[in-house]
Amino acid sequence: MTDSTRMTRARGRALPPVRRVVAVVTAGLLLLSGCAMDAGTAATVEGQEISESGLHEATRQFNQIAQQPVTPAQVLEVLVQLPVLDEVGDQAGVDFTDDEYRNAMVEAGLSDPHPLAVDFLRGLNIQNTLPQLGEEVPAEALAELDVQLNPRYGSWDPESATVSADPPEWITPVEEEQASGEDQR
Repeated sequence: MTDSTRMTRARGRALPPVRRVVAVVTAGLLLLSGCAMDAGTAATVEGQEISESGLHEATRQFNQIAQQPVTPAQVLEVLVQLPVLDEVGDQAGVDFTDDEYRNAMVEAGLSDPHPLAVDFLRGLNIQNTLPQLGEEVPAEALAELDVQLNPRYGSWDPESATVSADPPEWITPVEEEQASGEDQR
């Protein structure tokens, strides 16, 4: 038996345990990835994805024109509620078009409002207008929303229809500079 044959056999005997470990780790990662969201997804609401990049751009843009700054979690909360807000707003007669919201944002100083920034403004307007019309958002409709939230932003509480701002300890929070779009270099 040559030295290279002995080494191959030695490696051959050593590899099965390593292969088992690799197989177990790979299977675990596949299992976890099936439970986790796609990278770059902030939330999925009723099957519709809200991207992290869109969320942060909407937050950045809104903060450019807002008197009171908002966080990505606050924007996400309104975006998660939006399917119900739209339905209740339509029934109550809050019937501004997206073009009207977009034009208002342009007049406030944004040259090209992100669609999620427009959605956020629409959601805020509906939330603020409904009480003036004597309407409210039905809590049971909000509780029934199918929401998958990226743990980076906290968790969705269907009972209160809010995004809790308490991400798990193992998640690194998004820094304010990243949320505002400032360069980290």
